[in-house]
Amino acid sequence: MIGAIIGDIAGSVYEFDNIHTKDFELFAEHHGKSCFFTDDTVMTCAVAKALLDCEDPETLPEVTVRTLREVGQPYPRCGYGGRFYRWMYSRDPKPYGSFGNGAAMRVSPVGFLADSLEEALDLSRKVTAVTHNHPEGMKGAEATAAVIYLARTGRSKEQIRAYVREHYYPLDETVDEIRPHYVHNETCQETVPQAIQCFLEGEDFVDVIRNCISLGGDSDTLAAIAGAMAEAFFGVPDELRDRALEYLDENLRGIFWEFTLRLIEKDAEEEAERDAKKDAEEAEKDALRDGTLLLDVKREFAEDPSEESFARLCAALALSFVTIPGSFGFGSEDLEQLRDAKVDVTYTLKESLRFRPDFLRDKEGGLYFPIFSNREQMPEEYASQFSAITVTAREAMRMAEGPEGLQGLVLDPFTEPFEIPMPLAEQIKELADKLKE
Repeated sequence: MIGAIIGDIAGSVYEFDNIHTKDFELFAEHHGKSCFFTDDTVMTCAVAKALLDCEDPETLPEVTVRTLREVGQPYPRCGYGGRFYRWMYSRDPKPYGSFGNGAAMRVSPVGFLADSLEEALDLSRKVTAVTHNHPEGMKGAEATAAVIYLARTGRSKEQIRAYVREHYYPLDETVDEIRPHYVHNETCQETVPQAIQCFLEGEDFVDVIRNCISLGGDSDTLAAIAGAMAEAFFGVPDELRDRALEYLDENLRGIFWEFTLRLIEKDAEEEAERDAKKDAEEAEKDALRDGTLLLDVKREFAEDPSEESFARLCAALALSFVTIPGSFGFGSEDLEQLRDAKVDVTYTLKESLRFRPDFLRDKEGGLYFPIFSNREQMPEEYASQFSAITVTAREAMRMAEGPEGLQGLVLDPFTEPFEIPMPLAEQIKELADKLKE
């Protein structure tokens, strides 16, 4: 949320003394006035603390009311609007139908902490409706949280723009088109889309802040909203973060670092989950390729021949690799060429090598196509007679379609045989096609 804090502080001196240029220095004095944090920063920290303190999402509205007041009441002169000021110090705080841009300027922690877009939208509604329960107020906060979440999770600006246009605002003016007619406006509907446009046109974090302040209007809130989006998309230079934190008091800095630590822990947890998932996927691929998964599932079926274990065995067959014994043969032209072969002379084959798989017959004379979970399932005496290839089980079943009178395939015929009649082989092949899709 440091992007929102930087935007707020950088824009503070221009809120009621607008400039309409991007040529200015961040955190510089303006007409003798130094930068400072406003209610935008205080309430952003308050929402962050509410998210940290809340153990049950269903209680988040109540926690938010309490935390906004606990964090916010020590700062009566930080710039609260009239109705929010009354809510802040009321004995019985209730939503008051606001569509002010305060809904959007404080919501950024939601976009950074949520685990999904749906959660970001849900959390946004919960922390917003306690005050700004007008549809436009809810919409502005939602749009802000959504953009931050999408930017944080790697969506392109084109994707973000398309999402906002579909769900919230048309975004039909550029920053240069907005600037000449833009005036101070504290509503969501006249702040949030402009802030989003400033973010979308920004070339880096600082450029986004400059875009916002150059519009004029409610410059600190514009920059707070877009600054959070820019942080999620570009990141924030360390020197800007450190400079902004110097403006905060110990209380607000403490909330910032507590929330930042939670985000770091969250990132570490997510990275550990990704690594574990990747390791599991690699282990599963290895198990599918080396036959261990197929052997395990086949033995499970042998011990408990239920419908469930049979389905798992078919699925394992559809995904696994198998070994096929056979011999390679040359075409007639290549055989003729090889009869006259000379030492140290390179020959190019005119025809592809042909692989001829082995076939087995059962006691009744039925013809079967043998496949093996891996080479270890082939007896040494048998294996020594053949070459072998490793292919997907689906490819093995395709190879078995040719011979006339073939009864089916047999998996591991010399150890723990599992017979695969041709109708079942066709079903497994179809399953393999679906799983591949």
